[in-house]
Amino acid sequence: MIHVQSRTRLNNRMMGVYPENQPGEDFWNESSIFTSFERNKAALTLDLGTPAGRDAFLRLVTTADIVMENNRPGVMERLGLGDAVLAAANPRLIAVHCSGYGHSGPYRDAGAFARTIDAMSGLTDLTGYLNGEPLRANPSFMDMLGAWNNACAALLGLLERGRTGVGLSLDVSMYGTGVSAVGTALLARQLGASPERLGNRRLDLAPQGVYPCKGHDRWIAVSVRDDDEWQRLAAAIGEPWAAAESHQHLRGRLAAHDHIDEQLAVWTAKQDRFDLEQRLQSLGLAAAVVRDARDIVTDEHLQARGFFQWVRTSSRRPAYVTPYPGLPLHLNGYEPGDGATVPLGADNERLLHELGYDAAAIAALCCQGVIGDRPVEGVLQRPGPANFVELMKTGAVARVDEDYERRIAALRGGRG
Repeated sequence: MIHVQSRTRLNNRMMGVYPENQPGEDFWNESSIFTSFERNKAALTLDLGTPAGRDAFLRLVTTADIVMENNRPGVMERLGLGDAVLAAANPRLIAVHCSGYGHSGPYRDAGAFARTIDAMSGLTDLTGYLNGEPLRANPSFMDMLGAWNNACAALLGLLERGRTGVGLSLDVSMYGTGVSAVGTALLARQLGASPERLGNRRLDLAPQGVYPCKGHDRWIAVSVRDDDEWQRLAAAIGEPWAAAESHQHLRGRLAAHDHIDEQLAVWTAKQDRFDLEQRLQSLGLAAAVVRDARDIVTDEHLQARGFFQWVRTSSRRPAYVTPYPGLPLHLNGYEPGDGATVPLGADNERLLHELGYDAAAIAALCCQGVIGDRPVEGVLQRPGPANFVELMKTGAVARVDEDYERRIAALRGGRG
């Protein structure tokens, strides 16, 4: 995969915290968001607003199976890289265009972020606690859902090209993606119901919720799927209220859900979260600790599966490595890359040489500012370290883990 960027418009390179909370001189290659998403990709910088940059991109298109972009409708056309131009360069190309609202309809020219698509699609209205205000489902949920749809669209395009031998242009709407995620609510509305925010509950299960455990801000999720499971949970609780006859059937538990939640929370609050998780799961019940980032990094299951990639993210401490999420799947005979980040423009010379540019032509592109390995001067300002005290005041950060280094030192081992 090749990530083509302009040095005047850099995507996500300044977002998130930095290694040791200290942005380096080449901070655009170090942020946590950049490191999370830009590993194991080839990095090519091209100024597509120049004829030379456009020509180089079209050379790349001739070698590609898929081109994926997420600009507003019309941007590619203004760059001279509309579908007709791309198809002329490569008739077998699968072009995937992802925008906020798609390339047709009255909203086509509107800009979008994940949070606005959450609201437009109805997801925000459905997310929140019972009788509470609407909440965002996740800071970037619709970005991720849109990316999955893009991947599916590309695979479907390749499948269709295999049948016809001809390329395709695919138009993916984040708005449509969001609406597809609330299909059951739309159907309920068509049938005359008015879906409401349910918090952690479901209409067909009781009890279901997230309950406090021993300690500060420690929780466990529990879901009882049938009457037999309730009897097992009631036996584990061992208190008279759990044995009430009215609780032995789903209808009664649904009617008494508030009361059950109150009593169940009193019981779970006395328990260690991990001990309770193991105990309930041993009974065949659906229960899981609400893990925070600290718990995830040290999780023995993820460690056993080799899920994390230990990435060198600091130019000031080359030996310093930090765990980042890896692939959630294992493929026979395939070993993932080492997780190394790819600095801006790191593959310019190699890729352009493969496209037929000689050393003199590559040097000329560099002199013209078409390519490069640094942002154009003045485009980015070096950020300061994150102020976690202020972030805790706003609620963006819950707490600072002063013991972080000790917790992961054993996991890091000889990695750095």
